[in-house]
Amino acid sequence: MPKVSIITINYNEPKLERTCESIINQTFRDFEWIVIDGGSTNTDTIATLDKHKKHCSYFVSEPDGGLYDAMNKGIARANGDWLIFLNAGDCFSDNETLQTMSQKLQESKDCAVVYGGILFEDPGNPRTSFIKQEALSDLFWMKDSIWHQAAFIRRDMFEKYGHYRDDFKIVSDWAKFAQMYWSGEKFNFCPIVVSKYDTAGISSSLTPETVFMEQAKIWQELQPWAFDEKLLKSRLRMYSILRQLFFFGKMGKRFRKIRNTYRHLLQYSKMYQEKFCKQKMLFIDCEFHKKTKSVDFLVDIMKKDFDCDVMYDDCMETRTKFDISKYDFKKYDHVVFFQLLPTSRDLRKINHRSMFWFPMENIGFISKGRLRRRCRKLKIINFTKIGHKRCTELGGKSLPVQFFIKPGEFTPGDKSKVFFWQRVTDINIRNVARVLPDDTKLSIHLHTAIDPWHSYVQPRADMERKFNITYSEWFPNKSDLTDVIKGAGIYIAPRKMEGIGMSFLEAMSMGKAVIAHDASTMNEYIENGVNGYLVDFENPEPVDLSNIEWVQKNAFETAQFGYARWQNDKKKIVKFIKGEI
Repeated sequence: MPKVSIITINYNEPKLERTCESIINQTFRDFEWIVIDGGSTNTDTIATLDKHKKHCSYFVSEPDGGLYDAMNKGIARANGDWLIFLNAGDCFSDNETLQTMSQKLQESKDCAVVYGGILFEDPGNPRTSFIKQEALSDLFWMKDSIWHQAAFIRRDMFEKYGHYRDDFKIVSDWAKFAQMYWSGEKFNFCPIVVSKYDTAGISSSLTPETVFMEQAKIWQELQPWAFDEKLLKSRLRMYSILRQLFFFGKMGKRFRKIRNTYRHLLQYSKMYQEKFCKQKMLFIDCEFHKKTKSVDFLVDIMKKDFDCDVMYDDCMETRTKFDISKYDFKKYDHVVFFQLLPTSRDLRKINHRSMFWFPMENIGFISKGRLRRRCRKLKIINFTKIGHKRCTELGGKSLPVQFFIKPGEFTPGDKSKVFFWQRVTDINIRNVARVLPDDTKLSIHLHTAIDPWHSYVQPRADMERKFNITYSEWFPNKSDLTDVIKGAGIYIAPRKMEGIGMSFLEAMSMGKAVIAHDASTMNEYIENGVNGYLVDFENPEPVDLSNIEWVQKNAFETAQFGYARWQNDKKKIVKFIKGEI
C-alpha cells in the first residue's frame, strides 16, 4: 500500500500542467496519484491529461456533481495511509515536499491531520501563511481553517466521519476539519510551505457572506451556541473591555482577534437565521377549533413562515380561567392568541416582547378600559374594520385584514332551496322563517349542530309544512355538508356577530345568496341587495328575492376579487408579526 494518495480534481483548468509537473517530479515516490476529471472540453486541458495519464494510478473523465462530489470519488479510490488534495492549478512548493512531509507523517501516526503552510500566489501580494498548532482552538474553527492543499489527512478519518458533504460549494473541507477537531482528533503542524495556492480558484469567486452562510449550517449542527445572541453579545462586550485594558502588545492583539471573531459570529448568525431559520411561534387556539378545523387556514400560513407549535386550550369549553402555567412562553420568538386570551394581569406576568391577538368576538362590544389594557401588551390583527378602528383610537397597534375563501366553480344552486345551520339561540328557524318572503315556494334544510351553551329552537308544525323542512344533525365528512350547501341557492348566515365568518364566506365563494344579520363582520362583506341581503333578526322583515340571480353572481365576483386581496393580506400578517411593518 502506498504511503500517500495525491488526489487531483480538474475541470478545464488552464494551469493543470504545473500541477502535474510538481507531482511527477517529487523525489519521494511512495505515493499514488488519482485524477478525477469532470469531463473537460478544453483542448489544451485534454492534451495535458493525455500527456500525464500514464503516471496516474487511477484516472477518470466524466461529469460529476461538483468539487466535493469529485473529491469523494477520489477518496473512494484511494489506498494510501494519508490523503492530500492537490487540485488542478495548485502545486507542491518544491520537489522535496513529500520527502520532508513523509518524515513528519511517520512521527504522527496517532494524529488525524498533519499540515503545513501555504504560499498564496497573488500577483499583487504574494505571501505565505502558517497557522501554528497553538492557534488551533474551538473558537478558531468557528470561522477559520487550515488549507486542504497543505494538509495530509489519515484515510481512516473518512471512514470514521464520512466523506465530504456535497451540498456545500466551498466549505465542506473546513467542515470536515472542524468536525474532526471538535471530536477530539489530534492535529500536527509542520513548519514548511507544503503547496502553492492559485488565488484564481473557486473560493476567490465567492463572497465572504456566501462562505459564512455555509459555515453557519455547520454551527447549527455542531456548535449551536453560535446562535445564542445573548451569549455572543456578552462575550463581545467582555473582549472589547479586555482589548481596551490591554491595548498594546501580544495580549491586546489576541483580545482584538477574539473580539472580531465574536463580532463575525454575531453578524453572520443573525444573517443566517433571517435567511434560513424560521422564528419560533406558539399559536394558542381554543379546543373547539381543533374539531371544526376552521382556523387551519391561519395555522397553515404560520407554519409556512414560522416554526410553529399549535396548542389547543379548553378553557372556553370548560369556562375556566386561562392557565398560563401550562405554557413555556420564553421558548418562542412570538406568541399568538386566537380568540381566547389571558387576563391583563396574566399578560403582565407573561411579559413577552412579541405577543399577538386575533379577536374572534365583535371587538366593538369590549369595554374601552379592558381593550386599552390589552392594546398595551398586545399587537392585534383584526378581521373587522370596527375592531381595527377601536384599537387604533385607543393607541393600540392593529393590522386590518379581510379573509376570503378561494372560489371554486360557480354553483348558485336551486333558488327555491334554503340552507340554515342553527348554531346559536337568537338566530333560529322561527325568525329565519319571518325574513323569507311569503309569495315564493321555498324549502329549508335545517342543520341542528348547536354551538356550546346555546339551545336548539324547534320549528312549529305549520312551519314544517310550509317550508317542507328536512333535517341533519352532523356530517361525518365536511364534503357531505358541502354537497348539501351546494344544492341550495340561499344561505342563512348563522350568527349575529362573527370574528371572520367562515361559513357565509364559503357560501359566497360558491355563488350563494347570503342572508345575514346587519352587523360586523357580515356588513363589511355584504352590500344589501347587491351581493347578499342584510336583515335585522331581532325585528325580522321579509327579504325581496326578485334579483336573486344577480345577487348570486355578484357574491361570486366579490369572493374572486376578495381572494386576490387576501393573498396580499396573508403576507402582511407575516410581516406584521416579524415587525417588518
